[in-house]
Amino acid sequence: MKTAQNDLIGLAHVRAELAALTEGEPHPRRKIYDLCADGALPMAQYIRGRWYFARSDLPALAQALGLPLKRSSRPRASVARPSPRRSAA
Repeated sequence: MKTAQNDLIGLAHVRAELAALTEGEPHPRRKIYDLCADGALPMAQYIRGRWYFARSDLPALAQALGLPLKRSSRPRASVARPSPRRSAA
């Protein structure tokens, strides 16, 4: 999957981006690096010797790391409202 260069976040900055997106303390950079190197994070992109993540993949990354998203960061679920029922009278 190709991603625009300005949409990519280097591994050094991922922890700060996750801190703004999630509740609690994100994993240390070294732990995230080890998971990238082990292939446990399929959204990680290895480009010219460095690890990058697409900004749009940060919620998936947080989920893969087991970090809860802040309420304002969660995608809104579309809730279907029941249609008003007509009485049989």
